[in-house]
Amino acid sequence: MKFAVKHSSIHGRGAIAVKTIKKGELIIKLNGKKYSALDLDKLIKTGKIGKDDDFQIDHNIFLVPRKKDSFFFNHSCNPNAGVRGRSDLVAIRDISSGGEITIDYATVSGISPANALYSNKNWQMVCKCGEKNCRGIIGNVQTLPQETLIKYERLDVIPDFIKEQLNL
Repeated sequence: MKFAVKHSSIHGRGAIAVKTIKKGELIIKLNGKKYSALDLDKLIKTGKIGKDDDFQIDHNIFLVPRKKDSFFFNHSCNPNAGVRGRSDLVAIRDISSGGEITIDYATVSGISPANALYSNKNWQMVCKCGEKNCRGIIGNVQTLPQETLIKYERLDVIPDFIKEQLNL
């Protein structure tokens, strides 16, 4: 394992690198239980999971990460990791031992179909990453500034399903 769950200055607990992780290196394949949008909506409405507890990995497939490993990747507006393909978390720059592994949550929240019950189109969260470029409010991929989207596209950390949605 390349990280351990420890105290995070961003949000309670986070994934902290236990050794240096090089740019381009696979950190982990995100794993957990997969749900359709409809099933996920039911879990959120009944309080079984929080509305910020999932990652979208395909057009209508959401992953609720396992608490022992994939659950603790916090958001940052200046992340050091991103999702490639469907669920490969890779370093987008070197991450020093002891550094928190972060991702931009907007890159794992695609465009919801208009008829979807669970509409991540309207999903938002207040950002507390503390970065100079902090956007303050995080939403789905459509809320990313154009230059940030281009940067993530160049780094190849936009999941395949979002590339399809955005015709990238």
